[in-house]
Amino acid sequence: MPQNLRISQGFSLIELMVVVALLGILAAIAAPSLRDMMVQNRLSNSSNELIATLQFARAEAIKRNQTIRFTFNSQTQTWQVLDSTSKLLRTGQLPNTIQLSSTLNNSTLSFGPTGLNDVSDSKNSLTLNSTSGSEAWRKIIIGLSGRTIICEPNKECPQ
Repeated sequence: MPQNLRISQGFSLIELMVVVALLGILAAIAAPSLRDMMVQNRLSNSSNELIATLQFARAEAIKRNQTIRFTFNSQTQTWQVLDSTSKLLRTGQLPNTIQLSSTLNNSTLSFGPTGLNDVSDSKNSLTLNSTSGSEAWRKIIIGLSGRTIICEPNKECPQ
C-alpha cells in the first residue's frame, strides 16, 4: 500500500463552511415563499370555515323551519349563528392576521325557512384581508339562494 494515500476521516472546516453558506442562501431564497404560502393557507382555511358556517346556517333554517341568523363583529373578529330565539348554534373567530369586512346590512345575514336569505342585492359579500403586509385576500360572494362563490387575486371573479 502506498504511503502517500490518506484515509479520509471527516469534513474539513472549509467544506463545512461552504455547505453552511449554501444552506443559508437556500433558506434566504425559500423564506419569502414559505411566508406567502402560510398567509394563503390561513386565508383559505378561514374562508372555508366561513362558507361552512353559512351553509350550516342555511341548512339549519331549512331543517328547523325558522329564520337563522349569521352575524359577525368586526371589532372582535368573531361570528355567530343564532336561531329565531337568539339561541347560539355555532360561533367562530378569525386569526389575528386576518381582517373581515362585509357589505351585509348590520353585519347580519338571515336565512328563512326556505333557505333563501334576506339580502336585497345578489352581490353581498364577506372579504377577508391579510394583515401581515401581503396583498392576499379572499372575497366570498353570497347569492340570494345561499350559493357562495370565492374570489381571490389573479382569478376571474363575477361582477
